[in-house]
Amino acid sequence: MVPTDTNIGRGSIGGFVLIPSLIGQAAGERALRILNGESAATIPIHLGNFVRPVFDWRQMQRWGISESNLPMGSEIRFRDMTAWEQYRKQVVVVLVAILGQAALISWLLYERRRRRVAEATTRRTLSDLSRVNRMATASELSASIAHELSQPLTGIVSNANAGIRWLTATTSNLGRVEATLKQIVAAGHHAGEVITSMRALFKRSTEERLPLQINELIDKAILLERRDIQSHRVSLTLERNEWLPDILRDRVRLLQVILNLIRNAIEAMDSDRTRTLRIKSELDKSGGVLVSVEDSGSGIDQQNLARIFDPLFTTKPQGLGIGLAICRSIIESHDGCLWATSKIGKGSTFFIKLPRYKAADGWQQVEKRA
Repeated sequence: MVPTDTNIGRGSIGGFVLIPSLIGQAAGERALRILNGESAATIPIHLGNFVRPVFDWRQMQRWGISESNLPMGSEIRFRDMTAWEQYRKQVVVVLVAILGQAALISWLLYERRRRRVAEATTRRTLSDLSRVNRMATASELSASIAHELSQPLTGIVSNANAGIRWLTATTSNLGRVEATLKQIVAAGHHAGEVITSMRALFKRSTEERLPLQINELIDKAILLERRDIQSHRVSLTLERNEWLPDILRDRVRLLQVILNLIRNAIEAMDSDRTRTLRIKSELDKSGGVLVSVEDSGSGIDQQNLARIFDPLFTTKPQGLGIGLAICRSIIESHDGCLWATSKIGKGSTFFIKLPRYKAADGWQQVEKRA
């Protein structure tokens, strides 16, 4: 034990000790009262309690003394502050920041999941709309299909009758019969191609992609749209680069895009204007394929031009606003891009850019667009 608290911290545990500072404080208060003019005789004698239980925390730790065994109101000196006591504010700020970041990350993950679900739903919707659009296109092309089929079928019947006459003639002409049969075979193949194209438009796309020359699709689209081109008195100009590289494609879906662009171009040209449709295929600067479909219509306002690829936006009175949105989705799924330029009174031009197909080391590869 030690008599005063001034000895605490010099090796003793502590105990009930005299606090000199309390004595000095009480004496100072009375001295001030006297200096302020108060008579010393009137100041009552007061026996203060200047003894307090004071202990050295370091010695308590050394001897294994628990705080619960100390007297009530004990003062513990030289206590090592815990990290919480030393850095309480900093810890609170860090915890708040961590919780805030955790909440933000959780919200971002939730929004990311919602976006993925929305994108998947949009892709499914566009796929279904694409099929509906193909069916509508096929329905509109039915007259053209009938017209295209009537020609080879008429040729088949005529050539077959001619072949029968030459075979039943007194002197058979086998050379003419052979030529006639070849014409029948060619007409049959042509009719089969027309029917295959018609059936493909009704089927759900299987996403099968094989190397293809874009000019083949352009020819097929013109074949299917020939009747409309003629009935609307449209002058067709076709500029083809015959040395274009192959592209990796889904034939049906890319054919659908070109058909849509051609039909839109035909519908965009007024009856009182010179109707000119210009389709061009060329080599892009990046080594890919660039196709342009240009009309001589009235053009598209610049404000509308920025929105024509948005779903459900249309400038046609009877339009649904899904055709161009589907076209862009199809082209982008082929790692390409679709865009348009237009001038009021001078028509519009739609561009399709597709990467070239490359075969390297036995694997099919596609150059990504720049």
